[in-house]
Amino acid sequence: MNKDEKIDVLYVLHNRVHLGNLDHLRFSLRSIDKNLYNIGNVYVVGNDISSKFNSSLINIVNESMAMRRTTNEFKYIHTFANLDSVSNNFLLFDEKNFLCAGYNAHSMPFCSHTKVLKEEETDYMDNTYKFLRKNRLTLSNFHNHAPMIFNKKRIKEMFAELEFPTNNICIKTIYANFFKKKFDFFVPLVFDNNNTDKEIATALINKRKMFSVDGDILRVNMNHILYLMYPNKSKWEL
Repeated sequence: MNKDEKIDVLYVLHNRVHLGNLDHLRFSLRSIDKNLYNIGNVYVVGNDISSKFNSSLINIVNESMAMRRTTNEFKYIHTFANLDSVSNNFLLFDEKNFLCAGYNAHSMPFCSHTKVLKEEETDYMDNTYKFLRKNRLTLSNFHNHAPMIFNKKRIKEMFAELEFPTNNICIKTIYANFFKKKFDFFVPLVFDNNNTDKEIATALINKRKMFSVDGDILRVNMNHILYLMYPNKSKWEL
């Protein structure tokens, strides 16, 4: 990877995201504006959100690509790999991902929740496990709630060699196992109802490098916790 290359960041909005509920995206953007270096353009794919952010945020309006449990993730990864405007290496983010510490975009870790993927209760991860076994790939369990760097050339190599199914699978786990990526552990923090919002915000900032809502922590008053962590507007906000 060219150390001078800027890494584009790509968000794929979940299908439940609408104009009145962009708080997670807003705070996620604040987290990368504060903590992520060597980034190029930021793309958001899904619903039209152009009225809520300035023109430096590139909004690709394609509601059919909005992320759902029934959407094949490899479809939008393949689409990104063929967009000339996207950098050769790009960082796939999620509006529920938040950075708590400084990162160079070139060296974002590949995060694992557990060492080995096993048969799972959810169809999503069970399909992934069976796909890895069928293709005799390693079974490292890369976290589907963590950001991950993709290389456009390598994506095309992977698609040329593997025959992807019609059911949904975790493309991050397939990609990382196909290229035998090393991983860091993604260890959730545990909070209870006695913890105040400020205590939770402080713990996340001091003890985590990144976290994910849903995959890591989910509170009714999560927006207030995020505000305590990221009070300043990002360069993409109006």
